[in-house]
Amino acid sequence: MENLNKETANTIRLQDGRTIQGYPKANIIIEETKEVPVFDTTGVYFRIGKKPIKSQPSTIEEDMLEKLFTDNIFLILANRKRILNDSRMLLTPVAVRNGLAYSGEFQIATLGVYLEWWLNAPYSVLFDEDDTMSLIWFLSGSPLSGCNHCSKVYEDGSTKEAGVTFFDKLWPKFADILADYHEPKKRFEAYSLPEVIDILKQETKTEDYIKSIEDFHKQAKTALLDAQLHHLEEKSRVCQNVC
Repeated sequence: MENLNKETANTIRLQDGRTIQGYPKANIIIEETKEVPVFDTTGVYFRIGKKPIKSQPSTIEEDMLEKLFTDNIFLILANRKRILNDSRMLLTPVAVRNGLAYSGEFQIATLGVYLEWWLNAPYSVLFDEDDTMSLIWFLSGSPLSGCNHCSKVYEDGSTKEAGVTFFDKLWPKFADILADYHEPKKRFEAYSLPEVIDILKQETKTEDYIKSIEDFHKQAKTALLDAQLHHLEEKSRVCQNVC
């Protein structure tokens, strides 16, 4: 029974209900907490009732890691199954300072947080009129007004501002998944982003990459259309009740 408890304690549960094995950090003490903090309350933002101030400037290293992330984001996406089965990749930190006005910056996300978000939050994947797919990679805005300055990234690594009209459908799911990763981040080992990119570049065959992205494109487009249809049906029901 003791061995069984140890095995269970060293696992990470994913959004689809699966559990994968974690690699415990050596000589780490986990403090029990009743609340799971989602935000990094460092005073970067003022509280409700006051306008947010600009976040602190990133370091040169953070800027380089952020660009490494956006440059290789579709490589990461193409290897989603590989990453979601290796906790050391799953927990790789991503140096992107997401945040909400009046609330603060989110804690640092991981590759797993982003992948599970793109897989489970339909509005986090966008499609242009020509059906070109892009991914939301930066979240910033007000949870109260919905005003936002998000950013999306294309397959070639180019980024573009994406002021979305559905911000309320983006950040809550991101926050929920991020909270699920809070304890595993403290307890288990993780690769660095450069290490992951090196591994993926060595392992990924061009034909596998193309097929994986095509599969995700179809899956994400279907999920988005279903979500939009559900939204229209909800609006229709509300209008009928009001009338």
